Amino acid sequence: PFGSPSRYLASAFRIVRPKGILCVTATDTQALCVSKKACIRKYSAIPLRTDFFKELGIRILISTILREGMKQDYSIEVMLAYAHKHYMRVFLNVKKSLKGIENNIRDLNIVYYCSCGYRTYSKDIMQGCPNCGKRINLSLPVWTGEIKNDNFLNKLMKKEITPDLEKILNIIKNEINVPFYYDPHRLAKTYKFDLKKIDLVIEELKKMGFQASRTHFSRTGIKTDADLLSLLKIFI
Repeated sequence: PFGSPSRYLASAFRIVRPKGILCVTATDTQALCVSKKACIRKYSAIPLRTDFFKELGIRILISTILREGMKQDYSIEVMLAYAHKHYMRVFLNVKKSLKGIENNIRDLNIVYYCSCGYRTYSKDIMQGCPNCGKRINLSLPVWTGEIKNDNFLNKLMKKEITPDLEKILNIIKNEINVPFYYDPHRLAKTYKFDLKKIDLVIEELKKMGFQASRTHFSRTGIKTDADLLSLLKIFI
């Protein structure tokens, strides 16, 4: 549907077969990524203006789906989640499983973000940014678990799909499965450094022992499990 899928989720979980695949599409990306009032109203969540806003938005969407499914004793496994043009889409494997729900709850967290570029997620309350000491902003509740399943992705890529979607899936296939990404352009404005080629930065991160890749969420984004200070060492 156009707009928010929230109103249809309860019905979707009532009719989906156990161990079935549920596909959810949202076109109100403004609410998921930017508009605080709209996000609270439609998704019962708080968004944040960050350099990884697209991924944060899709993780808020997954959080909403999970919380609706839990009401009917459904757990979820995210098979694929992606953002493209004006919409976000999530494919989920759902099943009746209280144990699965317990595992899912571990992946619902508070996301913290500071204007200095620091970001993390936790169930604990943070009072300030450990990097710069300033007030830190939060988004919650947010899904911080995996957002792709390689087996599902490989099967999907064998189907007849549009060239546009094939291009996106090829990028996703090589994305590391960790939450969030950095935008060096955003960091350069804060820390006043010269930019380097993205592929070069990725290689440097790998040499330092971190995971790193491009991301379909942003042409200039870098997905990595490196902390902010480790990333900045490459530029400064």
